[in-house]
Amino acid sequence: MKTYNIAKILNHNVVVCRSDEDSREYIIFGKGIGFQRRENDVVPAEQIQNVYELVDLKDRRRYEELVNSADDEVVEVTEEVISEMTNSFGAYDKRIHLALLDHIQFSVKRYREKITVKNVFTDEIRFLYPKEFQFAKEVLAKINERLGIHLDDSEIGFICMHIHAALQGESASLSTMIAQILTETLAIIEREMQINLNDYEVAKQRLITHLKFAIKRSLDGVEI
Repeated sequence: MKTYNIAKILNHNVVVCRSDEDSREYIIFGKGIGFQRRENDVVPAEQIQNVYELVDLKDRRRYEELVNSADDEVVEVTEEVISEMTNSFGAYDKRIHLALLDHIQFSVKRYREKITVKNVFTDEIRFLYPKEFQFAKEVLAKINERLGIHLDDSEIGFICMHIHAALQGESASLSTMIAQILTETLAIIEREMQINLNDYEVAKQRLITHLKFAIKRSLDGVEI
């Protein structure tokens, strides 16, 4: 089992460590893991909840800045969500530790400043990624309960995109682009055929599945 020595303490729950095996730097999350500790202390194995590596130096610096500026409770709930995501879905892109923390912290800030942002792609996202959407719904409930706030249901779509992107190893902006293209395509179909696709939910689901793969292949440069 690897032994980790503290290289930098970000807050009571997050530390940057070096492994005795490979001398690489890792970020470790655990409740109270940085409390009353110093550099070079060995991290107690029983306190470790998450261990991950942000290879890109820019990502690591940005993450350290975020952890230092974010509410401890926001950092904690973000890491818990990622642990639950791992249990539900398996392997993921480690950059979600940065992306999801950034998103949740900014959403909380907007909420406290009474700024509302609507997600116009929520319905399409629900059809595109049903498993991730259901998980994101549970995540939103957890965030609201733990932080004592009430982010509205538009947030489900945003969280879903981050989760899907991490599971696919792609950027959330690409996932959002696919949802946008799909939304615009469905609007054209409804306008030209003078129908409401919500009246044909099963057919809409099949159409969205087909369009999703067609759009993805096109973006990947694969002939359709």
